[in-house]
Amino acid sequence: MSWAMRVALLLVGGCSSEPSSSLELGDTASASISSTGFASSASLSSASTSAPAASTNPPGRSGIQPFVLIPDGDSPEPTPAEWASAPTFNTSTATGRDETCPIAVKREWVRFGCVGRMPTLVFGVPEKGFGWRANHAYLVLRLRRGDLFIIRSWTDSTDVYSRVAWPSDAAGPTVAETWRDPQGALVVEPQPVQPIPDVPQLGTERPRPADWLSGTPVNTAAEYRRPKSCELRVLRDWVQWRCSGSGFGYDRSSGFGASNVDLFMITGAGLRQGEARLKPGMSATLSLRLAIEAPATTIKIHWPVNEPKPSEISVQTASQ
Repeated sequence: MSWAMRVALLLVGGCSSEPSSSLELGDTASASISSTGFASSASLSSASTSAPAASTNPPGRSGIQPFVLIPDGDSPEPTPAEWASAPTFNTSTATGRDETCPIAVKREWVRFGCVGRMPTLVFGVPEKGFGWRANHAYLVLRLRRGDLFIIRSWTDSTDVYSRVAWPSDAAGPTVAETWRDPQGALVVEPQPVQPIPDVPQLGTERPRPADWLSGTPVNTAAEYRRPKSCELRVLRDWVQWRCSGSGFGYDRSSGFGASNVDLFMITGAGLRQGEARLKPGMSATLSLRLAIEAPATTIKIHWPVNEPKPSEISVQTASQ
């Protein structure tokens, strides 16, 4: 499924999280963390070279081919002359695909540019010691394995969003999408669910933001109870949930373990997101309300002792 969606997250706050994947600068999330094949975008006013063929690049665990290889090690920030000849990308296949804001990549550096629009980082935390550079037309970031960045560029009449994702196990970024959103509202569109996978290893590190591309979409709730704007994903011994909503109401949870160790929750304008560690014997519940008068949404996880995986990982509402 294409990752086209509507996003409007400019201020995101939440419980503290790990520095490498926190949402301190304002986070948003994809409607569906999966990618489509790439196609080169229109270039900026400067010349643009063609991208390396994706078929020559080894895929990551998700099976998605990197659209460009990133060499190991650090390099200096590209000069204006280097950016002028850097290849640009747009892997979006959505109806709202935008060609006016291509994403340029040079070594481990990525530049977001929209003529006449101010770019703003709304998801992701640049590496410490560098941060990011922005002016009236460009925003430049150093891309690292596991990074997921989302940029908003806007005018008075419309918003343009760009996303770059580099899974930790891939040889380079696998997603570089740019799309136009005239309505400015996030919509999470769950993918078709799959059976809950086995959990062969316990105690793994919290996945980096881009690593969720290879997560398995799950929801054991009855189909008629599944929210149309919530999704669950399992990756190793972790589960992630994302729900589109205005952020009203309070999260109430039990059985998840220690906050900021086994449970991470982020609340923003338009998004309720969290990640939790899965453990045998776990019986956990989390409830939230996505709008003032909306029915309660409940996330449940149950993992019987001595079983290879949880028997329930669900998100459901009291009524649709």
